[in-house]
Amino acid sequence: MDQAGGSVSFCEVEDPGLIAALKEAGLQLETGGKAVLWFDKMDRVENPQQKLKSLMGGLGAGGKIFATAWLCSGFDVSLLGPEHPAVNPLERLNLYTPKGLRQLALRAGADLVEFSTPGGLDLEVVKKTYAKKKNQTTPFLDSMLENEDPNMNHEFVNFLQSNRLSSFGRIVLRKI
Repeated sequence: MDQAGGSVSFCEVEDPGLIAALKEAGLQLETGGKAVLWFDKMDRVENPQQKLKSLMGGLGAGGKIFATAWLCSGFDVSLLGPEHPAVNPLERLNLYTPKGLRQLALRAGADLVEFSTPGGLDLEVVKKTYAKKKNQTTPFLDSMLENEDPNMNHEFVNFLQSNRLSSFGRIVLRKI
């Protein structure tokens, strides 16, 4: 936000409360901005390609979209499937793969310049779900989930992060 100049450099703000607060503060929304923050929205829109094109259209040359999205290819969602708390068709219309995100970005006129997965909660979500289902996994998975060694848990989370195998993605797209 550029408060001194009286403008907000986001090409789209969807929160009516935020729009009202910005107007009340004497700030105006402008197109041609440099960035869009689009957190927790990509997996909730009916037509993500159309929405991304719309957002890209409001950005100036080289503008960026900072977004988050749920991934079906991550450890916890792939393992738990429909039992994962984030997999709710009433809440999430789309779950992505890294390849799908790249293709979506290109079709919308953007480069995927950054893609990472934090991985911090995947193991905990799986542990909590499988704690209720004792002996319904493989012996290897049981031993891994029951392991209380913080070093092993930390190393596993690092593995998910470094290989982009978490189910929550952080994305930066740049307008082409």
